[in-house]
Amino acid sequence: MRKTSIGHYALAYLFWLVTLAITLLACSVLVETVVGVLGLAEFHRFFIRAVRQFLIFFLGILVLGLLVYNEHYFRTGAERHRLLERFARMTGIWLLIMGISHLIGIFIILRSVSPGVLLVGGAVVELFLGIGALWYARRSTHAHRQRARAYT
Repeated sequence: MRKTSIGHYALAYLFWLVTLAITLLACSVLVETVVGVLGLAEFHRFFIRAVRQFLIFFLGILVLGLLVYNEHYFRTGAERHRLLERFARMTGIWLLIMGISHLIGIFIILRSVSPGVLLVGGAVVELFLGIGALWYARRSTHAHRQRARAYT
């Protein structure tokens, strides 16, 4: 097996921090989208506040778990020289969540005013980046399995 350099580990931890930032941003967008949907459905403000606080608590626990999991996932990805594929998979999932949340937010805004081009463009870019990252991760995994079968 190839030796892993310190640069690979540094890149793994850089990807870990970037993924953490994207995850926190996606969770924030998700919470605000859920609050917007509940507000549009005209729920009582205390109910909306309780749901928002519960979501923040639940997503905080999820992010802490993912923080530990992603560190291991990226570090072993660096050791196996599959770091970019793993980074694409993890960030792709959160970019898709963020893009879908923004699209739902756009539909909420459409009920009252017309959304700006920047908001629509941002949601579309997030969706394409998420789909592209997941496509790359899937393609890389398939190619890796094909190479592994060729060696056995």
